[in-house]
Amino acid sequence: MPVKVEVKMAIREATRMHLHQQDPYYLGKTMLRQSYRLKLLEKVLAKTEAYILSGEGGREEAELIATINKINISSPIANRGPQGILIY
Repeated sequence: MPVKVEVKMAIREATRMHLHQQDPYYLGKTMLRQSYRLKLLEKVLAKTEAYILSGEGGREEAELIATINKINISSPIANRGPQGILIY
């Protein structure tokens, strides 16, 4: 089975477990959180590449910083303080 299909199935099951409160070990909740964080980190990668390749990067830099701050807000593990990683 292709990985993309497996991931979709896992996210669907994680959602079902979480919504129906059948998640005593928080596996569904953890899967959903990690899926969300992975999407944000993939955005950081794309925005970093755009920033590096642009030469100027004013808008790209702002988008990159905003996405990094979203990751900080969404992750108690990566929390580095109230100001985020880079920008206030």
